[in-house]
Amino acid sequence: MPLVLFRIDDRLIHGQVVVGWVNALKADYIIVINDAVARNELQKCLLKMAVPPEIKVDIFTVEDFNLKIDSKEIADRRVIIIASNPVDCLRLYEKGFIMEEINLGGMRHSENRKQFTNCIYLNDDDIAVFKKLNEKGVRVQVKMLPVDKAVDLYQCLLKGGCHLEKN
Repeated sequence: MPLVLFRIDDRLIHGQVVVGWVNALKADYIIVINDAVARNELQKCLLKMAVPPEIKVDIFTVEDFNLKIDSKEIADRRVIIIASNPVDCLRLYEKGFIMEEINLGGMRHSENRKQFTNCIYLNDDDIAVFKKLNEKGVRVQVKMLPVDKAVDLYQCLLKGGCHLEKN
């Protein structure tokens, strides 16, 4: 399948994505879905600068993103899609972009968020959205880097937290 990774990471494009995931998955196209970044030319420029020139990068708002899993733009490339939060993933799903699995790479600490792993902090709203995605059949695997062992987010939530390990 040409969509090689659908990831939630509040940092969007950074070293783990470019050095770790792009290289491991041989991705040649990164799509960022983030309303604020898509409307900010400076942030768009900075994100694109973090990626080697041979990797295509597009940045969309949720509303403007209109590709489907079988769109030519996705089918002809090895694509990583990155959103910064679960709400945007649910919005994409509800507008017709069906993802089977989400890689949860990082949601940092902020006010009213509880720690579930060393890199995942969630509040009640985040958990409610992940539960909605779960009801729709979307698997969510916590995995920072390709060398890490994947942990099922829903099992982690039931336990109140998880420890991440290398493979």
